Amino acid sequence: MTDKNKIASWGGNQSFAESLLQHLAVAAFVIDANHQVIFWNRACEKLTGLKAEEVIGTSNHWRGFYPDNRPCLADLVLDNHFSEGAELYSKTKLMSEIDGFAAENWCTSADGVKRFLEFEAGAICNDAGEITAVIECLRDRTKQKESEKLITEMAFYDSLTGLPNRRLLIERLKEEISLTNRQGNTGALIFLDLDNFKTINDSLGHDVGDELLIQVAQRLKQATRETDMVARLGGDEFVIILGQLDYDMSTAARNIEKVAQTILNDINNPYEIRNHSLYTTPSIGITLFPAEDDTPGILLKQADAAMYRVKESGKNSIHFFHPAIQEAADSRMQIENELRRALRSEEFELYFQPQIDTNNQLIGAEALIRWLHPENGIIPPNEFIPIAEESGLIVEIGNWVIESACKQLARWTGDHLEVPQISINISPRQFRQSDFVSRFDHTLSRYKINPDKLVIELTEGILFDDIDDTISKMHAIRSLGVRFSLDDFGTGYSSLAYLQKLPLDHIKVDQSFVRDLDQNPNNAAIVETVINMGHNLNLSVIAEGVETEAELNFLKQKKCREFQGYYFYKPLPMEQFEELLSPNVRHSKNKSLH
Repeated sequence: MTDKNKIASWGGNQSFAESLLQHLAVAAFVIDANHQVIFWNRACEKLTGLKAEEVIGTSNHWRGFYPDNRPCLADLVLDNHFSEGAELYSKTKLMSEIDGFAAENWCTSADGVKRFLEFEAGAICNDAGEITAVIECLRDRTKQKESEKLITEMAFYDSLTGLPNRRLLIERLKEEISLTNRQGNTGALIFLDLDNFKTINDSLGHDVGDELLIQVAQRLKQATRETDMVARLGGDEFVIILGQLDYDMSTAARNIEKVAQTILNDINNPYEIRNHSLYTTPSIGITLFPAEDDTPGILLKQADAAMYRVKESGKNSIHFFHPAIQEAADSRMQIENELRRALRSEEFELYFQPQIDTNNQLIGAEALIRWLHPENGIIPPNEFIPIAEESGLIVEIGNWVIESACKQLARWTGDHLEVPQISINISPRQFRQSDFVSRFDHTLSRYKINPDKLVIELTEGILFDDIDDTISKMHAIRSLGVRFSLDDFGTGYSSLAYLQKLPLDHIKVDQSFVRDLDQNPNNAAIVETVINMGHNLNLSVIAEGVETEAELNFLKQKKCREFQGYYFYKPLPMEQFEELLSPNVRHSKNKSLH
């Protein structure tokens, strides 16, 4: 049967069917039961860029204009694959009344033009109800789609920066409030206003001011996550929604403060606009949600009020609407500023906590940093190390510890004192520095100390990120002769999987397990397991936090041979520790502490 006869067979009258389909303004084609094209009208030629003579009698060539080469609807109808349509197209519906499909999607025609097409396909059946052909129609909805997009953009997006406007912001904020209420986590609203923007706008013109706003919008997008929303309210006011934050509001506040500080720093960087180097600073107000009766309007007022507190206090800063959170933020900022001063003023000092073996001999000491504050006296590490970690100052402080410990070891060696091994705590952030190994090697060489006297203590947190880098650096340092100890063992989650891969010499039983182990059977079981595992791996095991004779006796009974804790000594300043370096000193219970 010829192609024309095929047409006649499903149309009843050949000339009428051809004429009808050929003069349709709608693009249409027909495939037979073998999936071959038997008709392709002129409108279809114009829309797809494919001529009828190219596709008639073929089953593959013409499908190229479909999105991502997906099966066309006519194929699906012919093969009764109705259920697959929804998976192939974002908007597909089953047209049960004509046993077919309707769908829409973006397509690229043979001439390279991208169009948004609407498809409809239906079956043509014989008297027995068998599908003999399928007709499919295509309509170009590109202008309609672009108009819809334009209307949406005009309604919900800022025309200058392309950011969401107030209307879309309010809708999203409603969703985030509802989501945080259901899930119990925390969200934040950041309100940002540019300081002295009017001066730039008035002096250099609105074109420069507009370009500045565009660049600020770009920086805000770069400083936030894809899941966050950055919106422009108008003028030089921007609002950022941060969602899905920590369940603990205090922890969430600290994380938000980091984001806000990043934004503050980014906005402070210079802008190159039309041969002008411009500078602007932001005033940033922050409020957290959810709280009782939160609405978008209330949250915007709170964040706006917090922002104006910054304006009143000198601009270019961050302020929380919640007084308690702001007080904590102020305290952290004060400590951070004082830490910077302490580094410059050399207010830090190393203390040494002795480590004792079963023969009551001094076998080592852990070097511990103390901050000798000029007004507040000695500040313990737990009060400033977390802030140093968050701010990044821990790297500079950690370098000071390494430098000071090596310098002290060199001096003791020069004074012919018998120096035990000294353990130095290294934070994960410091260890991650690309130049950590080279800096450490340089310090060892400069002070000409015996590397066997040094032990680097790493916490299990180092195993949570980039284990390959950790192992590589540990082997590089181990090759220098320095040994490693895994601190706070048992408090993390990943160490057992990687323990055999790490070049360790010691593990330290965390003091949280040692505490009251003579009365707590769970702690006792954990400690005994860690000791046995350490011995089986040929690692020395040091028990931290030994404070009572009962704890010491239990540890000795379980074959632990090295101890550290207040039962023997608290951390000592350098002069007092030096007194213990005499070979005749026996180290038993420290009576001065009991």
